Amino acid sequence: MEAPWHAVNARPARPPRTPTKDFAVDLLDIVLDYDCNLKCTYCTITDAMRRRGLDARQVARAIVRAAAEGTRRLSLTGGEPTLRPELLGLVRLARSRGFEEVTVQTNGLLFAHRPNLEKAIAAGVTTVKLSAHGYDGTPEAWERVTGTETGHGALFERAVANVGASPLRLEIDLIVMRSTLDTLVPAMEALAPHGVDRFNLWLVSLTDRNAENVASLPHLGTEAVPAIVSALDWGRARGLPVRSLHVPRCLLPGYEDCVEHPGAGLDVRVVTPDSVFQLSRSRLSGGHKPGRCRECRYDSECPGLRPDYVARFGDREIQPIFEEP
Repeated sequence: MEAPWHAVNARPARPPRTPTKDFAVDLLDIVLDYDCNLKCTYCTITDAMRRRGLDARQVARAIVRAAAEGTRRLSLTGGEPTLRPELLGLVRLARSRGFEEVTVQTNGLLFAHRPNLEKAIAAGVTTVKLSAHGYDGTPEAWERVTGTETGHGALFERAVANVGASPLRLEIDLIVMRSTLDTLVPAMEALAPHGVDRFNLWLVSLTDRNAENVASLPHLGTEAVPAIVSALDWGRARGLPVRSLHVPRCLLPGYEDCVEHPGAGLDVRVVTPDSVFQLSRSRLSGGHKPGRCRECRYDSECPGLRPDYVARFGDREIQPIFEEP
């Protein structure tokens, strides 16, 4: 398939303004819109949300402003950002204004066609984060979770191979939910040979469209943590970074260095069709911490449990850590 991207030429680069470091953020994260060409079983995006998106001029202004402030890292997400014909023009604009890293988070289907990937590289993309949610080493498993037609799973596999063979940094996102707990290690085993630089384990969320799908959310201590530990052990044995997101360190003793929380310890400005906010304040970044957490050595860097998890399972399983890891 031919690329749907149209040439959107960035304005000629102007002499850079002196960065205002006091206002620079570590990362500018822009959600272009919520539309997508997949229908994942766990997706939180409602039909009404899919109709909302940022105008390309709004995005350009956000990029120019952040560049002037001294920000040098940009992430373009969705929805599915590769559906936007302006994407590569925005990437060119960012690079012309001094951004050193530009990440595109995508399901990757467009990159199954190698010329599309070559255009992205030429525009200045530096990192691709591919969503491999539900993949277990077989295209059929990916198709079941993503709600696509037969044959699309093979396109996904081709996209992974194309990106992995390119000079771009490749990260793979895997969803942690009840139906995928047994697929995490098989997915990594199948994908790692393609030059993956890092795997990210995302805990499924019971919000918006997925709010009533309570069966998708596993209990951390008894269900999710054993599967996550197996994945972390697999990565450690191979020297390949695997990171767990949304799970407090107290539930992964001995793996504290493998735990990350979106926005924790970083200043990340998120721009969406609905609002602008700091990622650390997102409802998907945690927010619930019982009083006993104040005694934990990780209290200042752990945002706790997400509210949707607490509503389902409570917070008894999290306990303060006192000793050094």
